[in-house]
Amino acid sequence: MEDVQAAAPGPTGAPAPTAIGRRSSLRITAASLLGALSGYVVLAVVARSVSLEENAVFVTFWSALFTMYGVLTGMGTETARSVAQAGLHPGVAGRSSVAAAVRVGAGVVGLGGLLLAATGLHVFDAEHQVLAFVVALSAAAYAVEAVLLGALSGRGRWDAYAGMLGLEAIARVVLVGAVAWVAATVTNVAVASGAAAAMWLVMVAVSRDVREVFRAELDAPLRAYLGRVSFAATASGASAVLLVGFPVLVKMTTDKAIFDLAAPLMLAISLTRAPIMVPLTSFQSVIVAQFVKNRSGAGRTLTRAVAALAALGVVGGAAAYLVGPWLMAFLFGPDYRVEGWVLAGMTVASVGTAILTITAALTQALRRQVAFVAGWLVALVVSVGLLLTGLPIDQRVVGALLIAPYAGVVVHAVAIVRELRRPVAAAA
Repeated sequence: MEDVQAAAPGPTGAPAPTAIGRRSSLRITAASLLGALSGYVVLAVVARSVSLEENAVFVTFWSALFTMYGVLTGMGTETARSVAQAGLHPGVAGRSSVAAAVRVGAGVVGLGGLLLAATGLHVFDAEHQVLAFVVALSAAAYAVEAVLLGALSGRGRWDAYAGMLGLEAIARVVLVGAVAWVAATVTNVAVASGAAAAMWLVMVAVSRDVREVFRAELDAPLRAYLGRVSFAATASGASAVLLVGFPVLVKMTTDKAIFDLAAPLMLAISLTRAPIMVPLTSFQSVIVAQFVKNRSGAGRTLTRAVAALAALGVVGGAAAYLVGPWLMAFLFGPDYRVEGWVLAGMTVASVGTAILTITAALTQALRRQVAFVAGWLVALVVSVGLLLTGLPIDQRVVGALLIAPYAGVVVHAVAIVRELRRPVAAAA
């Protein structure tokens, strides 16, 4: 039996979107888990290759890099929605293409990132300011990947989608491992980490599906598409801070002397979130595309996803409490011990962030852009407020991670319920 069945081509001859099948779903899951595993490996390799203080710098870089990637995920999810929608109603005049989105997206992100790096954002000290330029250049490369992943998702080209995810993860481990072996400095391993975002070039060379999506239609002219992307990028920017950029937020709200000794806590944030959030983030474009194609079943799908995540959080939290401290010391060395209650709290907190991510995807698929952005911004504001309470750093971090996401979920849930109650004809 074929894994997916494509709908008949539209009037223009463009392939219609295809539903995801079991085999492709497993491949995307495997590639996403490989991405999570690669993050563990990179963090472990760097932790054992540089000093504790240098690793605090690298973890900050890692968070800044993946925060930028997270911002650009908004381009991918909007591209997925736009391409999927265009596939349902092909042949409309005046539409733009994925190729145009790639050119504009990479140019704007690259130029904007370099300008920000040149002005000297207060994330890195003067000695490590070059890392800001590494983040900017890697983000420009990832902008292309984000658009291509979105287009592949919107077209239902799941095997190529999984291949691009997997290739980037493997390349990052190989590059960082090689550099750490030869010349382990913070700058060198940072460059190696950022360079993996350019692996889409290999996929363009070897995959016909990837080359073909450059010609895929968007569901609107380029200007309208970019307007929607700006909404998506604003929301994904707030989400990226909560998902992967949280150590940067902690650094900006914590005394330098305290933060310099907080590398174990910052690593714990990344490690406890990765098992749920990395696969889920990789699936965001898939989620949006599926919600667009199956609006009537969106509520049931959301309910099942929340129940599954809650169960996973309970099991993961218990495991983190029991074996987490030992695992941290085993992976990163005796200097990286974190209390069990902190690891359990962070693991359970990742469930709230995962639920917020799914409600955001459904809100975006329903084209409730203001609520989509507002949910993430509310969660971010609550998070910052909790980090500024003056409590010990571990209590501030766990409290912010646990409470803030649900403030955003409430905003999304109100919009979702209102939209799903509207007749389909009125919502179209």
